[in-house]
Amino acid sequence: MSTRANASYTETLTLAQNPYLYYSLQNLSQSKELSRLPKSLKVLIENLLRNLDGDTVSEEDIAVMAAWLQQGESSR
Repeated sequence: MSTRANASYTETLTLAQNPYLYYSLQNLSQSKELSRLPKSLKVLIENLLRNLDGDTVSEEDIAVMAAWLQQGESSR
């Protein structure tokens, strides 16, 4: 498994003996709040998880997107 910052958000799905790596929003938060986000924002958060490296995308960037539900907007 990768040692990148995003490795803690990955899961493996095995189908027909072929493993597939994916980025899990459930690993980001056990809160049911993320399940209430619009699908478009879920896709954006998944993309941030995929590109999380501490430079281009930080943990704070992801937290801001995830908090959209409480605030309904973001200045970032």
